[in-house]
Amino acid sequence: MNKRWIKKAKFSEDNVPVNDLKINSGKIIRQIQEARRFMRGILKGMIDLEEGREQSLEDVKKHLKIYIEI
Repeated sequence: MNKRWIKKAKFSEDNVPVNDLKINSGKIIRQIQEARRFMRGILKGMIDLEEGREQSLEDVKKHLKIYIEI
């Protein structure tokens, strides 16, 4: 087995204590749902790129009515 692909478990600030989950479950579930929606959007964008569906930045800015230089 190739050991460079094995990651060690890390505790991070994303881990929520059970007591916090009980108290703030609605808030935590909303955060998870928002993160999933964001990741789905990223995935859809990547699929569009792979399938050749892409637009220029200028076209997107016109469509979204963004008139400032980015």
